[in-house]
Amino acid sequence: MCHSEINDLKSSYQTKYTKSIACESCVKKYGKKDVEILADLFLMYGGYEEKLKNNGESFDAVLDSLVNKLSKTTGDIDQIFTMTLHHFLLHGVDQKKLKEKIETS
Repeated sequence: MCHSEINDLKSSYQTKYTKSIACESCVKKYGKKDVEILADLFLMYGGYEEKLKNNGESFDAVLDSLVNKLSKTTGDIDQIFTMTLHHFLLHGVDQKKLKEKIETS
């Protein structure tokens, strides 16, 4: 998920279907159920959590780029939700950060 180096396989988690490996901190942060979903998400769309975080973009710029991307898709609500989650995770915006941003807006 986070693309960190895993040195101890005993403390890591291997997903059931994709056989992806998640570090202990990702399992603690998201839980095994969500790790399964996120592994599928990154397998489908590529990348990893916080891959684009250091681009220096503000939250508003990340949101604008998402809106631009979604305006070009003809997908159903599930695809739009999945693309939104993937986009935010790539930019280092997890569910906790997103909730905080919504509450302060």
